[in-house]
Amino acid sequence: MANWKHTLDISDIWDIDLEMDELGRQIANKLSRKFASLLDFESDNYDEELEDIIDRFDNITGFDDVSPEEEFDDVMEQLYNWADQEVEPFGMWPKNKMCWVKTSF
Repeated sequence: MANWKHTLDISDIWDIDLEMDELGRQIANKLSRKFASLLDFESDNYDEELEDIIDRFDNITGFDDVSPEEEFDDVMEQLYNWADQEVEPFGMWPKNKMCWVKTSF
């Protein structure tokens, strides 16, 4: 287990029947609202990776040989990796992690 700095609850939109592009936009919306302080380019807390994740969720369309579902899965993996990063104070047990992502699973 970990000490989570934040919780992102997307379970309310996870269970409704949405197309991948709409689900992606709704997740992007939640991320933007939840982590607005990390998206201010002029802030010391600016997080470029989070901005990239939000942009990718906001623009899920599929491309070439990649379906929207595969693209969505790839962005979810990037979100989980971002959320699982260790944050200050380092070296604690259990580790301090960025964000618990709550889905319906």
